[in-house]
Order: sequence, then C-alpha cells, then structure tokens
Amino acid sequence: MKKKVLIITSIICLFSSTVAFAASVNGSFAGFPIANVIVNDDKLTPNVPGIVVQGSTMLPAKAIAESLNAVVTWDQATMTASIQKPDVNIVFADEIIENKD
Repeated sequence: MKKKVLIITSIICLFSSTVAFAASVNGSFAGFPIANVIVNDDKLTPNVPGIVVQGSTMLPAKAIAESLNAVVTWDQATMTASIQKPDVNIVFADEIIENKD
C-alpha cells in the first residue's frame, strides 16, 4: 500500500513540475504565462504582453492592430475596443511618366 502511494505521489509531482516548467517558458505576467507575439515575422514587445488564460491566448489588441496599421479606439462607457483597418490601396511604380496631352 505504501509503495502504491509513493508511486502515485511521484507521478503527480513529475507531471505538476512539467506543467509548471512549460507554463513559464517565457516568464509570467500577473500570474499567467507569457505568450510571444509575432506579426509579419516581427516579434512585438508591447507594454502588456500576450498571456495564456485557461488554454486561450489573450493578446494586446492595441499593439496587434497598430502593428498592422489599423486604428484602435476605446469606448469606456460600453467597455468596447474597436479596430478599423483603413481601406487603402498602395501602388508601387518604378517610373512615373507624365502625359502632357
């Protein structure tokens, strides 16, 4: 019986230490593991990092939106963040030829 309890206790300790190690690979913020945020191959380092909460990754909307050239607004009354991506077309040209007609 004692041997069985010792084995079960050892297994629980092994799994809990592995989870704790995996959860803290990037450190922690407010008690939650930090998630790296990469946008278009560039790592973001916002003031408030991305975190993992109950298996879901929570990312800072403002930092993500601004890295994508979007506009973020906050409505305190309704506690709503709005992200608007301007509808802009960019054209690249090697040469501009002016037609004088």
